[in-house]
Amino acid sequence: MRLGVLDIGSNSAQLQIVDVRPGAPPLPAHAVKEPTLLGEEILPDGSISDDGVGRVVRAVADAVTAAARHGVDQLYPFATSAVRDGRSASAASSGSSASGRSSSLG
Repeated sequence: MRLGVLDIGSNSAQLQIVDVRPGAPPLPAHAVKEPTLLGEEILPDGSISDDGVGRVVRAVADAVTAAARHGVDQLYPFATSAVRDGRSASAASSGSSASGRSSSLG
């Protein structure tokens, strides 16, 4: 089975793709890293600027495309608290499935 873990952080979104088999360690298959630079995009009211949201949405879309292209069976997205809890959380997560829930790509 091929799994993908997407970590959407304050500086970058990183996708790690691994092949997993029972009783064996995961074997890295592919990695993608895209800048998010969210630390530069937090507004005084705690929201993320439109540019920041756009970068996150593009990074997630690129990662999902890469995951599909590389045959990922399950994708596990995780997001920094700036994305999960910020005032722009609904805007950032509406363009992605960055909720921390598994997503099947099959």
